[in-house]
Amino acid sequence: MKGFTAGQRITLLFATDTVRAGALGTVREFHPEQDTVIADWDNGPTATPHPSAELSAVTSSWVPAAGTGLTWPQTLDAVRAAAQRAARVVADQWCEHTLGEHAPGDPAMAARHALHDLATESPDLVLVLSQHHRAGHDMVEPPTDTDLVTLMDGPEHPSHWNISDDRWSEALDAYQDAFDAAVLRRVAEQCRIVAGPTGTPPTHE
Repeated sequence: MKGFTAGQRITLLFATDTVRAGALGTVREFHPEQDTVIADWDNGPTATPHPSAELSAVTSSWVPAAGTGLTWPQTLDAVRAAAQRAARVVADQWCEHTLGEHAPGDPAMAARHALHDLATESPDLVLVLSQHHRAGHDMVEPPTDTDLVTLMDGPEHPSHWNISDDRWSEALDAYQDAFDAAVLRRVAEQCRIVAGPTGTPPTHE
């Protein structure tokens, strides 16, 4: 049984009549005896009950600067590093599901198809990885204004400084570009191993 706490950020794994799969929300209440979460969805209904098995925690990738603060270029570097960490997790999950020893079909053939998609810059693989990211396992959200302020000012300083729209957009672009590049690079590495002469299925702890 999964455990949740009030205020925890969550995502919905399976669509319901009123909430789409991949929606983000916040735990209002958790009732362990019924294994039920009462959730408020960001762009949907509030106070809706869900079995905890239908939900997954949203983990934050942002590591606050330890009271020292960062320059804007350093902040962007931290954003890119967080995206790369998230990308590795998503790529490894996809590889284990698609190429692992319990994957349906022939892992080597799937790896060769994926390598072909990468070589021809097919958008299909990127779309599949994006959907896998939203619908499965724990997720990492792109940065918010608060995340970036914390990175800049550090957690010990009350912050009144606002991120401009241009800088926020720059940070989101930095996150997305770093995530896309890293996830495809990691998938390519694993596919080359599986598609090679030994064809060793990937396993990730």
